[in-house]
Amino acid sequence: MNWGFLCDADTDRVNDRRVEEWFKIELGNHDSDMERQEIVKRLYIDYMERLYETLREYFSPQVLNGKKWESANVQFTFSVPATWSPDIVNLFKQLARAAGFGQYDDFTITVDLTEPQAVAAFTLCEEGIFENGDSVLIVDAGGGTVDMCLLKVDDKDEGRVSTTELNPVMGGEVGSTYIDAEFQTLVACRLQGIAHLLQNPIEGVAWQMMSSTAFQSNKHELGRKQCNHEDCFKIKIPDLRVPLTDASLRISRGEMEFSWNDLEQLFDKQVKGIVTHVDEMMDDLATSLRGSIKVDHILLSGGLCSSKYVQQKMELFFESPKHDLLQGAKLHISTEPQLSVCRGLLCNFRQSLGNVPMFPRRCARASFGIPYRKRYSRRLCDHWKTVQREAKKARRISTDQFNQKWITDCVDWFIRKVVTPCLRRVKSLHSLSYLTASWTRETITSTLTLKQGSRVIEGQKLAYNHCLQFAPDIPESERLGKVQIMTSLHSPPPPYVETGMWKARKISDKGPK
Repeated sequence: MNWGFLCDADTDRVNDRRVEEWFKIELGNHDSDMERQEIVKRLYIDYMERLYETLREYFSPQVLNGKKWESANVQFTFSVPATWSPDIVNLFKQLARAAGFGQYDDFTITVDLTEPQAVAAFTLCEEGIFENGDSVLIVDAGGGTVDMCLLKVDDKDEGRVSTTELNPVMGGEVGSTYIDAEFQTLVACRLQGIAHLLQNPIEGVAWQMMSSTAFQSNKHELGRKQCNHEDCFKIKIPDLRVPLTDASLRISRGEMEFSWNDLEQLFDKQVKGIVTHVDEMMDDLATSLRGSIKVDHILLSGGLCSSKYVQQKMELFFESPKHDLLQGAKLHISTEPQLSVCRGLLCNFRQSLGNVPMFPRRCARASFGIPYRKRYSRRLCDHWKTVQREAKKARRISTDQFNQKWITDCVDWFIRKVVTPCLRRVKSLHSLSYLTASWTRETITSTLTLKQGSRVIEGQKLAYNHCLQFAPDIPESERLGKVQIMTSLHSPPPPYVETGMWKARKISDKGPK
């Protein structure tokens, strides 16, 4: 099994080996069937196993000052797309552990930042183009997603960079892989007319042409030089039995011709996708903040935004934007469009060693709550009377052995998705897996502390009353409870744990104990 750049198009196709691509965006896709999701999970593990082994080989005892890999204290820090919900983030962490990243006791896995947040961390720490009080829109468009965040710079001094999120991170399925996929589809359509002259299936031939140096190099050249729309570049058709010429299929001496306009149309579709997502964020911002925030800077990053053609198109868009919030904003291009995420993670980690959070105030992208049962009573406020009526219709009322009625499968949402940002009250939250707390008596209402791994998130504590019962013979030192957490992207979140559209999803990797 090969991975990354070791996957050679010609060799793998000749040997009838299957090439799996673009599966990153499929993880947690609820539109795909369960069988495909299991395949995607296995691909993630296979890919990350090879990444893990590459790291293991590089960090030899010579690099680790004589320490062996398995006895080293290693923290693996990942970023995730802004499109991923908390339950997908938690699933990713489970897959990373299965791939070996959590193999030893002193190995820890953290997912602290989304990709645009990591870009912001790098830019604030290394590039110094923003000032205190500036609001910055980060647009990170890579292979499969465009991710965006809007931040206010509170403090840009080295070692204590601090920001405030003005809107929850947002994203969508836009990226350079879609350009490749649509080019492959275009080629396959043209090859239909000469299928009888090919030695291999059309799908494989189209894939090889898309992966060829001829296409990839011309794709990267778009926008770098002045070309007439009708000027052409050619790509050799592999596995062709004869050097065919067919003007109707734009084939000349065994090579297929493409105009620069053909390529621009593929790019324009992705540029339109980026613009649409920017407009959606501005629509949301204008509604929630009533225009009180103005964007001072826009930073483009990611593989797709490293394209000169994309940069030119985005520059034209921001010169006359649809929203007043973007008027006069300065456009910047990241100096490290493909490495800024990785370097931003390092900047964030370095600052965290001093217990100074870089993103102390974040807008919750989802609502988080604890499932519980609520005592059925006639002495409740109007809201709960309505809930009880709905629960009765849905047959969510149960009776215990003491003849007490309960509303089952309720969810107490202790953090709600930010719709109208209230910056002073926003809780710092990301990649939550469970709440943990200890009790000192058999049954007690205790204060839970919101934790990520073994560390309180951004140094903040969240007090929450929850009741759990332990058997009397369990020693006090062992009374540690793990409580399931539900998450919902809907506003408002549903009052119950349900199935279907309004489902509140479990993101705890371990049930209560």
